[in-house]
Amino acid sequence: MRPEDVISAFDEVREFIFGHSLGRDNPHASDMATAKRWIGEGLTFVTAVIVFFEQMSWMHEKFLRFGGSKDRSYLPASLKVFDENIDNAIRRSKSGGQSEFWENEISRWRSRCKTWLKKPHLWNTDQWGPHPFESGCRVPKEILEHISRYDANMKTEMRQST
Repeated sequence: MRPEDVISAFDEVREFIFGHSLGRDNPHASDMATAKRWIGEGLTFVTAVIVFFEQMSWMHEKFLRFGGSKDRSYLPASLKVFDENIDNAIRRSKSGGQSEFWENEISRWRSRCKTWLKKPHLWNTDQWGPHPFESGCRVPKEILEHISRYDANMKTEMRQST
C-alpha cells in the first residue's frame, strides 16, 4: 500500500460522509508523513477505511447536532486527527480484533435516537435507514423500547403539568 492510497481513502470517506461540497481541495501538508508512518506501523487499507468511516460518522453526527452546515470545526482536516484511532486499530488488529464493536454500535444508535427525539429532521435516512418505528427501521430493539418508555414518560409529565 502507498501513502497516497491512505490519503485517497481519507478524502473519499470524508466526501461520502459529509458530502462532495465539504470535501478537501488538497491534502494537508502533514498527510504524507502521517500516512507513511502508519503504513510502517502496520496499517492496512481496510483498517484505514474502517477507522475513517467509523470516526467520521461520529464526527458527522456532532456536525449535524452542534455545528450546523457552516461550522467546519467538526470536519477532519488532516490524517493526524485520527492518529490515536489508527494506532489503537493497528494494536487491535495485531492482537486479534475488536471485541467491543457491538457496544460502540449501541452507543451510536442511542446518540442518534436522542437527537432524533429532539430534532427529527436531522435523522440521516441514507446512512441509518428509516426513522425509528417506521417500517424497515434498523434501530436495535432495546433502544426502540427505551424510546417508547421515554416518550410515554414525557407525555405523562406534560399532562401532569397542564
